[in-house]
Amino acid sequence: MSKEQRVRGAPTNIDPAALKNFKAEMRGSVLAPDETGYDEARKAWNTTYDQHPALVALVAGAPDVIAAVNFAREQNLRVAVQSTGHGIAYPCDGGLLINTSRMTDIQIDPQSQTARVEPGVLWGDVVNQVQAFGLAALSGFAPNVGVIGYTLGGGFGWLVRKYGLAADSVRSVDLVTADGQQAHVSDMSNSDLFWGLRGGGGNFGIVTSIEFALYPVVEVFGGRVFYPVEMAKEVLSRYSQWVETIPYELTSTIAIMHLPSIADLPEPLRGKAMVIVGACYAGSAEDGAALLRPIREFGSPVVDTFAPMRYADTGTINSDPVEPQGPYGHTELIRELSSDAIDKLVEVAGACSKSPLTMVEIRHLGGAVAQVDRDANAISHRDAPFVLHTTALGASPEDVARLKQFTAFVAEAMRPFKTGGALLNFLGDGDVGEGRVRAVYSPEHYRRLVELKDKYDPENFFRLNHNIPPSSASR
Repeated sequence: MSKEQRVRGAPTNIDPAALKNFKAEMRGSVLAPDETGYDEARKAWNTTYDQHPALVALVAGAPDVIAAVNFAREQNLRVAVQSTGHGIAYPCDGGLLINTSRMTDIQIDPQSQTARVEPGVLWGDVVNQVQAFGLAALSGFAPNVGVIGYTLGGGFGWLVRKYGLAADSVRSVDLVTADGQQAHVSDMSNSDLFWGLRGGGGNFGIVTSIEFALYPVVEVFGGRVFYPVEMAKEVLSRYSQWVETIPYELTSTIAIMHLPSIADLPEPLRGKAMVIVGACYAGSAEDGAALLRPIREFGSPVVDTFAPMRYADTGTINSDPVEPQGPYGHTELIRELSSDAIDKLVEVAGACSKSPLTMVEIRHLGGAVAQVDRDANAISHRDAPFVLHTTALGASPEDVARLKQFTAFVAEAMRPFKTGGALLNFLGDGDVGEGRVRAVYSPEHYRRLVELKDKYDPENFFRLNHNIPPSSASR
């Protein structure tokens, strides 16, 4: 470790006696910058954030979380919470990073069709265990993403149009609040906080367990079909018409993507730009094949991976990267995939665009998402039909600057088609700030969330996140 790293993270203002007592109270570990394991514990999956906290608390259970919150409050340390570090908003430099990755308990109740998990659990672990009971969880596209952050931010996966967002299936939450108290939150207990947690992210406390519904899905029909990027307009046009006809059981995406030249990809795809339609049908392979025929048999696909599969294997559909990366992204909800919108997408991301972005992706919403009462929880913008997300990978500061500039260019080009809203799950990767958080919520939902912040965290103790400041912050 370099001298600079030690200076950036060193706990210079922490009372030594208090730190000694904190370590003694912990069942888990407390690591300072000069201790073995600190570097690994501080790292986020998103390598853009090279954070250097004063201390990392590797918590082993709810009592450790309470101890960590109390210690940070008494020592006036900023706090961040991290399991995997996929959706990190701001680095925890000089603060206390509460790492929950060791809290990995999973409890499954097949009779009630529910599961309760701790905050270090990844979706891949959940879906494999519940599959043995003939059930599925509303997991994300990537199996290496943590359950808690994904769910509190909404939770968009391959069953979203059939069963809704993951946040809509939460039954109860246990968490530690800013005053170091443990609370059980549900429709019957602290119902106001239960409303805000489902969609409000990490603004109100540190979740120590979450209970959610499971669904009777075992086999699905899923995969991707790849076309040359030169066919982007034709495929996008076909896709925009096709999604108007499909049932709730079918969730899909379409992306223009620059694929890496790696051995894991089929040879025809290596280093190529493609337009890709991905989908998952929660039903029989026969019905899925029939529904997807208009997309799969259009022109001459380069590669087609569609096949029957276990729901637990749907992480292979998109094959999102497992190894840590440093993506820069931006997200917008869009109101239409009209011919004008398609023309603009092709102009900024198609074959002649010289786009440096790794991917420009559109995910189809609607279905069960739009059927939930708008005030059921803090999720807003349920009527948006599509979400647009751009992703870029830069190897140097110069690359990142160029990618940010082009991302802004794409966002401006698509401005006529935006709803003005965003999804919390897709923020991060550089797409942060008060204005972006406000875009996630309707004005009324944001007002209610500020009221909850005033009640449960008036000092904004939990602020290294996609923050909803208390009203006192604007005075």
